[in-house]
Amino acid sequence: MAHLDSAILREQIAEVVRQQGEPIFAQLSEAARERLRREGLKINVQIARLGRIEEAIEYGHSLMDKYKVETLGELPPEEQLEFARLWANATSGGNSREN
Repeated sequence: MAHLDSAILREQIAEVVRQQGEPIFAQLSEAARERLRREGLKINVQIARLGRIEEAIEYGHSLMDKYKVETLGELPPEEQLEFARLWANATSGGNSREN
């Protein structure tokens, strides 16, 4: 599976929104605009969550490289606990201020 670069994807979406978003948004009913706003907020939360997950994975990889191990279970207990804390925070579904 190809790795999605979220920064490039956000730039592409932002460009489409800049070019076509305002005229389309203006044609929507107030209820549709509000739904679009809510969906946008949900997407922002999901993007933040995915970013935290990616950071936790990168941290796990860096620990594995540092200690030259094949699995997270081979890491020193304190490093396993730190990774577990980061992973739990990343996957909890809360926003970054709650973690």
